Amino acid sequence: MPPEEENQPADPPTDEEDTQNPESPADGEEDEQNPASPAEDGDGQSVAQEETLSAASLQSDPADGEHGGTGSGPAAPTDSAEDPDQIGDTDSQVPSEETPPAAQPQTELEKWAPNGARWVYTVKEELNSDLKEALYEQYKYYFTGNRTAGEDSTDGDTIHMKELKNSLETRAPFTKRWVGSDGEPITADYMDLGEMSVTFELYVKEGKSGGWQRAADYFTQENLGEDAYEKLKDAGILNGFSITLENRHIYDSWSGACENLPRVVKKDSGISELSYRVVETEIAYQGGTVTITVDTSGEEFAYTVADSGGLFTGIEDTYTESGNSTTITNKLATTSLQVQKIWTNDRNNVYGTRPDTDEAGKTWETSFLIQRTTDLSVGWEAAAWEAVQVTGENGQKQDLVVTLTGTDTEGTVESPVGMTISGLPKQNAEGEYTYRAVELEPGYQMTNGAVDLSSYVLLRDSYNEAYTAAYTYGGQSDDGFLTTAANDMQTTKVFAGKTWMPAGEEGAQVTLHLQYAVPLENPAEGPAYTWKTLTAVSVTLDGTTDPDLDKPYYEYAEWKAVWENLPARMPGSYLSDSDSETEYRVTEAVSGSYVQVGDTKKENKTDVDGTYPEFQFTNKAVTSLTVKKKWHTADAKKHPITMELWRTTDKNLIGKTGVDGVEQVAGMTAKLSAANNWRHIFGELDKVNSQNQKYYYYAIEQGTPDEDMELIYDHGEPTETTVAFTTAITNRGYTDIPVSKTWRDDSDAQGLRPETLKLTLYRRTDPAAQGEVAGEVTLSAKNAQDGNADVWTYTFEHLPDTDGSGNPYTYWVEEEHLESYTVTGSGMLALTNTLGGKETEIAIQGRKTWVGDGADDRPNSITLSLLQNGTKVAEREVTPNADGSWTYDFGSWPAYDDSGRAYTYTVQEEPVDGYGSRVDGWNVINGKGNLTVKKQVYSGDRQRDFSFTVTLDDKSINGICGDMTFQDGVAAFTLKDGESKTAKGLPSGVGYTVAEARVDGYGTRIEGHNPGTVPFGDTAEVLIINYDDTTPPPDPAPDPNPCRIQTRVPIPCRIQIRIRPLTRTKARILICRTNRGTLMNRMTLFPRETLPSWRCIWHCWRPLWLAQQPS
Repeated sequence: MPPEEENQPADPPTDEEDTQNPESPADGEEDEQNPASPAEDGDGQSVAQEETLSAASLQSDPADGEHGGTGSGPAAPTDSAEDPDQIGDTDSQVPSEETPPAAQPQTELEKWAPNGARWVYTVKEELNSDLKEALYEQYKYYFTGNRTAGEDSTDGDTIHMKELKNSLETRAPFTKRWVGSDGEPITADYMDLGEMSVTFELYVKEGKSGGWQRAADYFTQENLGEDAYEKLKDAGILNGFSITLENRHIYDSWSGACENLPRVVKKDSGISELSYRVVETEIAYQGGTVTITVDTSGEEFAYTVADSGGLFTGIEDTYTESGNSTTITNKLATTSLQVQKIWTNDRNNVYGTRPDTDEAGKTWETSFLIQRTTDLSVGWEAAAWEAVQVTGENGQKQDLVVTLTGTDTEGTVESPVGMTISGLPKQNAEGEYTYRAVELEPGYQMTNGAVDLSSYVLLRDSYNEAYTAAYTYGGQSDDGFLTTAANDMQTTKVFAGKTWMPAGEEGAQVTLHLQYAVPLENPAEGPAYTWKTLTAVSVTLDGTTDPDLDKPYYEYAEWKAVWENLPARMPGSYLSDSDSETEYRVTEAVSGSYVQVGDTKKENKTDVDGTYPEFQFTNKAVTSLTVKKKWHTADAKKHPITMELWRTTDKNLIGKTGVDGVEQVAGMTAKLSAANNWRHIFGELDKVNSQNQKYYYYAIEQGTPDEDMELIYDHGEPTETTVAFTTAITNRGYTDIPVSKTWRDDSDAQGLRPETLKLTLYRRTDPAAQGEVAGEVTLSAKNAQDGNADVWTYTFEHLPDTDGSGNPYTYWVEEEHLESYTVTGSGMLALTNTLGGKETEIAIQGRKTWVGDGADDRPNSITLSLLQNGTKVAEREVTPNADGSWTYDFGSWPAYDDSGRAYTYTVQEEPVDGYGSRVDGWNVINGKGNLTVKKQVYSGDRQRDFSFTVTLDDKSINGICGDMTFQDGVAAFTLKDGESKTAKGLPSGVGYTVAEARVDGYGTRIEGHNPGTVPFGDTAEVLIINYDDTTPPPDPAPDPNPCRIQTRVPIPCRIQIRIRPLTRTKARILICRTNRGTLMNRMTLFPRETLPSWRCIWHCWRPLWLAQQPS
């Protein structure tokens, strides 16, 4: 027969996590990795395999069922089925001829539904409907209940399903409930049952029509047969037919279950299903035991309870066959107590006399002790009452105390606040209980779990000082008991009145505060109490009777107040003895326009209810003057000042002194300083004079303001209705701003300093703002300091320290841009201009020239040094360029030092073997030269050989040099008249001396430089003329311009000129002209005995041509 189509699950949901990020294929795209399962038929339904016990289908649904679908395929159950013939043998398997093939994981399932959500799969297992009837009947017990499993976890694209287990085991769960006589659950152990234990026993029924019997009697060898009995015994199923739950309280959870029970049994008569239920057999509690018997003959079990204490009255159970579950309910004999609270005569707690509470939304709380007795024969008040005990959180016994809370409007006679305590034991061995509640004082005390007797509030006792307690008791055991606690407050009144001066004054709104005396914690000598204000019940008087009488405090007549329904004894107030009442007083919050005249008068006022205190206040109209001092100046200029108070009745004279109609108020001065924040209030000033004319008050500063201060008064614009006056005095300071310009340019040695320079003074109050012009000045040498022409100064006079709002100014000076100078001190008042900067830097670069040699003679490189004022500051290795030229570049260098003095730069070459060196500006010339020695015999023997030696300064020169051969720098040779010899390739610049051996009878004259130096790329000639003593040669013709130098120098530069005259008898005139012929300088040099040459130094800033001419 086919299995029933029950418990089939609804479509499962899609994966919530994947719907958040579905990663679905794009629209129109098929999932190539998940084609339709070959196990599906054309309709998409699962195809069962033949000769298997069951078929498992995969069902899936997306988030939107409207667009969903299902996917399915064959699968085997996850657990092998147990053979009903092998009951109790947990290792037995289905016969091999019927065992299905091992299940393989189904693959290539669709992942995405049409709506974009991921499919969520469910496995459903069903017993195949085409099994043989015998097999179907045998295995149907494995496939009862909901045979579905959902997803357990995922591993990438692999889904792991939850386990589907086929089992013949079942269980019998049970739950125990405890209720009172009213059917409500027992939530507290008011019966002092303590820790309890309950014993349960398992019953079993075979088939639908069998009878219930004890499981211990059913599972016997005689009933089951030896084989089945032994298998159940080996499986441990024959144990656990009786269960005891113990060490629990009545308010704890009571539940359990008999586990691993066989669901079917096979006898000779065939296979039968078993049903189970649990019954209660015994209850044990502190002080007693309850014996329970059960009648199982009917459909419903009938319980009989034997309890000597009379607490337990009956048992009922509810059995659900489908789950073998049983609910057992024990009923106890209980009653209840309702507690009600009423507050009277306190006007809804208007004065805060009820005890406070921490409970949110509530304003008061009060606590009650629950008591009981079994003997009311002597009356409610005289009976012997005991406290109901409960087990506290610490496990110890303590008195049962309950707390009521409420709002200010709750707890009235019409609407009392109450609660019901149910589950109270109805009786004990001595008889039935009567219950009541006794109110406790706020902050009640407990000792060892028992409420102190001093905390009890009995009938007509005082409660919280302000109330008198009253109780109403009633009720009976069957319907429950009732205690109503009513607290009535004893009251009093306080009155107050206000009078105004002068007569006819309309007065102003004033607030009166009620205070009461409270004790001091540690009173010293004097009063034992102080005063506490009831701010929430203040009364504001405005001369109009209050129409609203909902509050017991109000203005009951013009300028008269009353506080009604005041507690005669305020909680927490000072009470001199047990019979005294609280002392009250009234104070007023005085406004700035009135002051109290005299002391408050306390009198008695009598009305229909009695005689009560009345407090009388008299007020006079006054005014005030507030004086404020503002300093709009530097802090260093602030100093304490004294203010005088003045007044007039003519507002047009405000601010005047020394005229009729104004007067200084005698004795009224005030000192303003930083200590009082430059502020003072002249208070309680008469508002009018004796003729009832209004006074206008103002303040005047004593003394004369400093010369650098401007005094500004602001007395406001008072009118007839002005209540308080103000005077604001502002001292605005002025100062002189000195500025200076310092020149660092070597006292203008270069002549670049401008004749005038414009300075602009700026100011601002915000560092982020753009400054405004505060002044301008053009400086010149006329502004130089005495004795220091390099510092120009100026002072901007009488400039304000602050703006109109008192924000301090920052001043600074700026100048127009100057070429060749670098300015420092920007943003300040002292500027320094130093000669130099990028635009004055000198580019030092030049060319290396070789003279009088061949390229093969030259070295691979040379080394040049740059000297600044004679100190080497840079070095370069110079090599030939690709085109054979030699150049170098030292970059740009400052023309001036930090003081504005010009640097002197020179280029120096390390000596090159075989070459002389000469520097022409920045160009370096290395070369060789020649020396020719000529011989002329003017008179005498022209065929005679004359001997000569040439001595060089460089002793390292050896070898043949043209016509001469040198040994250690010395060459020797002979010449006749008209002959000459030339030494070629000598290092240029090397010194030489030509000497002729003396010949008797001949005189000698030398023309040319001897001694001299070998010239660069040229030939030095020395002519030796010999003559006999009788015929000397004539003198040579003079040179019309014997010494003329013409050269172009770079700018800027420092030129040093040395002149070596041939004679020391004449002065030399040195002339400097520009390239256009303009005379720049002229200097006459005179010979000095101690120097071999004359020397001058010029600084040049324009291209120059230098020329020397004879004097």
